[in-house]
This record gives sequence, C-alpha cells and structure tokens, in this order.
Amino acid sequence: DCIDRGLPSDERRIAGEDGDGVGSDRLVDRDARSSVMMVPMEEGNALVPIQRCLEKTLHDLGIRVIHAQPSFHPEIGFMRTLCSERPDFLLLINHSPCDYAPLEELNQFRLPRMIWIVDDPHCFIQDSFTMQDFVFTWDPSYADALRGLGARAVDPYPHAADV
Repeated sequence: DCIDRGLPSDERRIAGEDGDGVGSDRLVDRDARSSVMMVPMEEGNALVPIQRCLEKTLHDLGIRVIHAQPSFHPEIGFMRTLCSERPDFLLLINHSPCDYAPLEELNQFRLPRMIWIVDDPHCFIQDSFTMQDFVFTWDPSYADALRGLGARAVDPYPHAADV
C-alpha cells in the first residue's frame, strides 16, 4: 500500500525513489520540486509533438515530468509508477483517468488530475469525471458536454496555445 499515512502536509513518502525498486521509503520535502505524471503517447499519434512541447515547457518551468512505466498490463504500470513516484498531479491528454485505473483506487491518492481534451470527447470519454478532475478543452463548445460528465471545472485551452 503506497498511500500516505498521516504525514505532515509539507512532506510525502516516496517508495523506491532511490532506484532500488524494492520499496524503500524516505521523506522528501514536497516543496523541493513539483512533479507531474503523464502517460507517454505511442509514436505515430498525431498528438506526440504537442505532448513533447508541453513536456518541454513543464521542464522549463522547473516541473519534473514522470512517465508512467510500461508493463504487461497498462493499469499495473500506471499504478506502479504512481505509487513509486508520488507526483503532485496527473496530466492526461485525451483520456479519462478510468482508462488507466479504477477511480476508487485513484481517488485514494487525493491528487488533482488535469485532463486536456483535444478531440471530440464523445468519441472516447466513457466514464464520469470526479471532483479531482480539472478539464481543459480545445473547443469551448464541448464545455457543457464535459460538465455533464461531472467535470467541475472546464476551461478552454486550444491546440495552438503557447504552453
């Protein structure tokens, strides 16, 4: 179990951060550097250049980008990375959180999830959002549909936005 257990708000427990992969724990100052976890897109996906630009901008802002590690089953790699790295927030592009893990498990982490919808959400969003999801859309005309799926915050963020 990798969920924080009563640590002060300015510290967090990270399993296996020293690289040995066996789950050794140490305390890390939360303010040392913010981190975001992303799922890398497969080569050939039209959104790869956008994701790379976004990652570079986050890096330039001093935010550490963590990629979900591949596994024989995507859910296992996603949750293993989430448990070992303990990012400050998740950033998903064109996916709902349920694509990677059950919401009951993700909600235990109590971390914000930023979801950038750059296509028609009717084509791929199949589960409702929760109060931890902040949704951005390339087309403001989809805002009402996304709110109808439970997103509490929906803001426009177009493809060509200078991240």
